[in-house]
Amino acid sequence: GGFADGSSGGAGGGGGAGASSGGATRSSIQVAVRLRPLCEKERLRGDRAGWASERDGTVGLVDPNTGAFTPKHRFDTVFGPEAGNSDVAGALALPLVGPALSGVNGTIFAYGVTSSGKTHTMMGTEGDPGIVPRVVRELFSQIAAAAAAGQAGSSFIHGCSPCPSPAGPGGPRSFSVRMSIMEIYNEILNDLLDPSRANLKVREDARSGLVVVEGLTEQPVASAEQALELIHRGDHNRKVSATAFNEDSSRSHTITRIIVESTPLQQPFDAAAAAGADPPRPVGRRTTACLCLIDLAGSESAKAVVSKGQRMEGSYINRSLLTLGTVIHKLAAGAAGHVPFRDSKLTRLLQPSLSGPGARVAVVCNVTPAMGQSDETANTLKFAARAKLVQVTARTNEVLDDRTLLRRYQKEVADLKRQLAEARR
Repeated sequence: GGFADGSSGGAGGGGGAGASSGGATRSSIQVAVRLRPLCEKERLRGDRAGWASERDGTVGLVDPNTGAFTPKHRFDTVFGPEAGNSDVAGALALPLVGPALSGVNGTIFAYGVTSSGKTHTMMGTEGDPGIVPRVVRELFSQIAAAAAAGQAGSSFIHGCSPCPSPAGPGGPRSFSVRMSIMEIYNEILNDLLDPSRANLKVREDARSGLVVVEGLTEQPVASAEQALELIHRGDHNRKVSATAFNEDSSRSHTITRIIVESTPLQQPFDAAAAAGADPPRPVGRRTTACLCLIDLAGSESAKAVVSKGQRMEGSYINRSLLTLGTVIHKLAAGAAGHVPFRDSKLTRLLQPSLSGPGARVAVVCNVTPAMGQSDETANTLKFAARAKLVQVTARTNEVLDDRTLLRRYQKEVADLKRQLAEARR
């Protein structure tokens, strides 16, 4: 959550004089483990299930001969082989949508080895859509519901006249939605909506604290169908190749980012503020939020790759995931000191979610029960156990135009004058 393209900057693209964050809350990263069933390829090679989960959230080793269960980890949320994508999205991803309409960033990513089910969890199939298409549909559904209830307008694309709706709590509002899709492949950041935009640079906006990707396409979208068409285009451009685990394996980290801006449709003229009096609270405020949906490349060890080119590719993937593991480990320990966010593009882009402006963060750790990948499953579960110890901050991102800033400064000056007068008494 919380990174922007080179055009929008920190103020959400147009007339903004600054950004502020309010109402901060701290919470742990929400971690779920998803244990898929044995796949056909595993069954054909004679692999058997060596891991299982129980209803109380315990994940452990199971003896294929005796069926004896040895608990290893316990998590708040565990999805067994019978769970569908609707269960996973409903528990972890859809709860991020409502807060985003109010200006709170949300980030969710899928972690695990190749063939553990990450891309199925994030993208899904036509019959069982994954987290990304379900979040898109939920977002536009909530905007439409707010408009129907008279609490929001529904203006999406910049340059169009907002469609006012009857005033509700906080007055009518208009929403705009923009989308970008990028991949990190061999530590190079590419635009998946415009493949000619390759090797993009990442920098930090000093004013807003956002991480900016220079030259990244940010496409306005006015419907779920438009957004899903962009997702299909981005998915088509993603780097895919075979590994020992999976003939159709995603070899890059893919980041789908949805920016939602909410603006009050009318801002009544405030005579008190114009007269220089202590201004009342503003009638409406403009908020912006970023929903980040991330499908990571496989976290398997280097021995799983099948060619020299893949060994180099695997080393880049491992480096960024190793850095992510180090960052999670340091944040989980809570110790003061250097956190190596800048050591990889992936952690650089995740930095605003895990620190700074903050976000609501959820992680789906995908594992296979197969005995043949038991060590990889154990490593994924260790990552999950560390991730759930990390505390993150989530706050509302308010975009301040010149007039709102002036009001705020006038109020601060009035407060300081009053405090000074009281101190002199």
